[in-house]
Amino acid sequence: MKSNIPLLKPRELLPAGRLRSLAGFHLKGRHFLNLCAALLVLAVGSTQSAWADSVTLTPLKDNTLFEEKDGKLSNGAGTYLFAGNTKQGDSENTRRALLQFDLSAIPPTATITNVRLTLYMSRTIDGSPRSHTLHRVLASWGEGASNAPDQEGKGTDAQTGDATWLHRFFNTIRWTQIGGDYSTTSSGSASVGTSNGDYSWSTPGMVQDVQFWLANPAANFGWLVRGAEGNLIETARQFHSRESTVSGGARRPRLQVDFIPPAQVGACCLPSGNCSITTAAECATLGGTFQGVGTSCTPNPCPPDTNGPALTVLKPNGGEVLVGEQTTNITWSATDPNGVASLDIYVSLDGGATYDRVAVGLPNTGWFAWTPADRPSPNARIRLIARDYLDNTSQDQSDSAFTIISPTVAARVPTTLRDFDLPGTQPLELNSSLATPQNCASCHGNYNPNTEPWFTWQGSMMAHASIDPLFEANLAIANQDARNSGDLCLRCHIHTGWVMGRSVPTDGRAMLNSDKVGVSCDLCHRMVDPIFDTGISPPQDAAILAAMLNPGTNFASAMVHLDFQSSRRGPFSDAVAPHEVTVSPFHREAAFCGTCHDVSNPVFERDAGGVYQPNDLDRPATDFGPHKLGVVERTYSEWLHSEFNTPAGVHLPRFAGNKPDGRVATCQDCHMRDVAGYGCDPNQHPATPLRQDLPLHDLTGHSTWLPLLLVNLYSNQVPGTAITAGVARATSMLQNAADLAIQDAGARIKVFITNNCGHKLPTGYPEGRRMWINARFYHADAALLAESAAYDPDTGVLTHDAQAKIYEVHPGIDQNITNLVGLPEGPSLHFVLNNKIFDDNRIPPRGFTNEAFAAFGGAPAGYSYEDGQYWDSTLYDVPPRATRAEVRLYFQSTSKEFIEFLRDENRTNTKGQELYDLWNNHGKCPPTLMQSATWQTPFLLEQLGFTPEGRFQMSFHCRPGEPYTIEHTDRLGDAAVWQSVSHTPTNTPTTYVDQTVSTTGNRFYRVTYAVTP
Repeated sequence: MKSNIPLLKPRELLPAGRLRSLAGFHLKGRHFLNLCAALLVLAVGSTQSAWADSVTLTPLKDNTLFEEKDGKLSNGAGTYLFAGNTKQGDSENTRRALLQFDLSAIPPTATITNVRLTLYMSRTIDGSPRSHTLHRVLASWGEGASNAPDQEGKGTDAQTGDATWLHRFFNTIRWTQIGGDYSTTSSGSASVGTSNGDYSWSTPGMVQDVQFWLANPAANFGWLVRGAEGNLIETARQFHSRESTVSGGARRPRLQVDFIPPAQVGACCLPSGNCSITTAAECATLGGTFQGVGTSCTPNPCPPDTNGPALTVLKPNGGEVLVGEQTTNITWSATDPNGVASLDIYVSLDGGATYDRVAVGLPNTGWFAWTPADRPSPNARIRLIARDYLDNTSQDQSDSAFTIISPTVAARVPTTLRDFDLPGTQPLELNSSLATPQNCASCHGNYNPNTEPWFTWQGSMMAHASIDPLFEANLAIANQDARNSGDLCLRCHIHTGWVMGRSVPTDGRAMLNSDKVGVSCDLCHRMVDPIFDTGISPPQDAAILAAMLNPGTNFASAMVHLDFQSSRRGPFSDAVAPHEVTVSPFHREAAFCGTCHDVSNPVFERDAGGVYQPNDLDRPATDFGPHKLGVVERTYSEWLHSEFNTPAGVHLPRFAGNKPDGRVATCQDCHMRDVAGYGCDPNQHPATPLRQDLPLHDLTGHSTWLPLLLVNLYSNQVPGTAITAGVARATSMLQNAADLAIQDAGARIKVFITNNCGHKLPTGYPEGRRMWINARFYHADAALLAESAAYDPDTGVLTHDAQAKIYEVHPGIDQNITNLVGLPEGPSLHFVLNNKIFDDNRIPPRGFTNEAFAAFGGAPAGYSYEDGQYWDSTLYDVPPRATRAEVRLYFQSTSKEFIEFLRDENRTNTKGQELYDLWNNHGKCPPTLMQSATWQTPFLLEQLGFTPEGRFQMSFHCRPGEPYTIEHTDRLGDAAVWQSVSHTPTNTPTTYVDQTVSTTGNRFYRVTYAVTP
């Protein structure tokens, strides 16, 4: 640490009789007293001049914050500071400088008249000048002994007490906000060019900061310097720090503060109600009332300002015609003596009766780029609410109505966003945004990849739902088929952006890269049970649900209900966490998962005859339950009406993880199985308990192909090791999802598939997802005689022969909407237009009944299962001379037909072609082998004849190890006496030679054998 010696210099001539004692201060190493004496002589007769002073300071401390997820970099003792971005594509490329100055040399009641900060810039590779802003730091921070090598731009290991990206003081005290706690309102800005040299900042905001610090020295934590950040590249500047020795230290940071000593000033009551220490003349200039020389602002003698900003809505102010999904500017004028702190914008579509949020917390720029949603209205109004820095508010709205019309976008059905409105938390309804998963990783990751939530979640498709290329291709088709229907997709796949109001337009182009974090930690761990149960639900949930704009009662279609605050919710009452925790029984319930895993199309509602009829356009549905709305997928409802949804559940140890009784009941039991582990890093939080029932956050499903594509597409974002582990878990899940068995059935075989899941097999999104039985029949010489459901990996074609059994669902267009959608009746891949299930032979779960499944639209179609049946059997003809059959059960997450449909139907963008190319160049979504079994013939006669010696011989095939008996007699009838020879063959074919001689000249033979099912 270096000493901080203030450097003083005169600014004006000193009036007679006002010479201050300056002993002990130095100016550039020379004693200052003689200079002052000379000034005293020059100042005689100048008593009318206001006595002023100036001080130039070097930093008390300085440091650089290096963006880094672990917060382990600093440069406290380095000779340089940095601000701005480094290279493009690096997720840890931002630098921010910190400086703090000791102001004790300035009298506490002095009036600050000017402040100038000068930094010497010595290096940049940027080719353009960039704005650099100062921000008042809101918490103390440290300068340790870290000293980076070379040019210092990469930082070095932080030392004790250093400030880092995560820490105020490494490594014990953290910033509240990652990247530093500072005022988001800039105190000043300056353009820093590309040439080496001094650059200065001098603004009224800096004057206010220094004045505030004089009055509140305990709040003096200095400034943070921000360079050009965001998506810009290589904007970083290198500045000399207080440790610089170049030119004898002449390039160190300098803060010049000009001030008026307190003897000439007093309290000035400004029109804003604020009090400022000024001269009488300055107070008059400011329009204030001077309270007298020597008066103080502590306590504030001024009457408080209770008036909000002067605010006027300029546009739209009435009469305009705006087009949905086309950006326009909302403009306004807002002024206030205290400054306008922020503005909120609301829109009414019913003439002002109700208002919904458009944006909140905006700076007073005078304009906001607004993209109205496609909700037509002839009676729309904008309301603005402005807030000053004293928290006084005012509002203004459009003087008269303006109109919003639908865009002229080609679509098969001209639906509006109202047609897809659903209950739950609405866009912009939260008081705080959803945290990024990386925030959670600092405690919940990087300590045990086998059990920690961060690593296992990263290996799931939940983590990457926002960048799924199949989702992106399907989104384009959905919006083409029914305008605005993409909102249904976005609210699940990019919910972080959806809940922050960036889902308009519904093609997702307004989403930020930071929104594309899949089904994130904060989304799940802020979810509230929409049905409040007294004594079970957290008590605060009653008020949360009551305050929601549109609360619902169904667990479906991403109708997520979120806690307004950022309290994390989970099932454990003994969680050890540095953040607020709410114990939530809801997180143990299958209904929690049902929120996204029952999906309905709200455009269709089922009538009394069971036909799904289209609702009136531009109207939300009247009922949001799965028993009423159009069917897309019904995974949760399938579970809800299964044996798994019972107190005892089902005994299936293969899925039960650490559960000692081997029983499973809820979705979480199978898809987040219990393991032994820590929920957060025990190295950081030693008190965290070791659990035997830690839910593994792998959220395992069926995806074994698409995750690997993401590693290639997003190598900097998708971790290959986590994906590989996730694919292995998904493969295991598929292998345990069903059992396969083969029985003899005369000249045929019967193949049994048993469903071990708590839902249909397969389940979920219907298009392209399928499971099938591949049966191959062979001759004894290994020649293939016949094959059913043959799959060609080179073309992706699955053969639909007469005996093929393919388990899938075929939604489609019912005759009642053919004119509306312009498509013929029958199965279709246009999922937002489909309103009927034409075929569904998927295997039901245990506890299935036809009546219960029909109630939610999940009954078999074109196929039948008996109540209680959770298996299926298929008969196959055994070709002549076939001795062996190999039977395999395959699963495929998407089909060639669906991939080609997404390519050929896309008229919007290239997403369909991109997906097809990925599919074509990466194995064509190879099917996953779930189960296999082999059948061999119990008996097949190959040949009868005689040996050269005239002995009878017989050749036949039978199962290895299958006991059989050959018997012969010389006469038939009642006098027949059968002689037997028992054999247990070990291979096939088997040849039997009769070594005995007939006593009658005749001989008869028969073969008996036991058949193992």
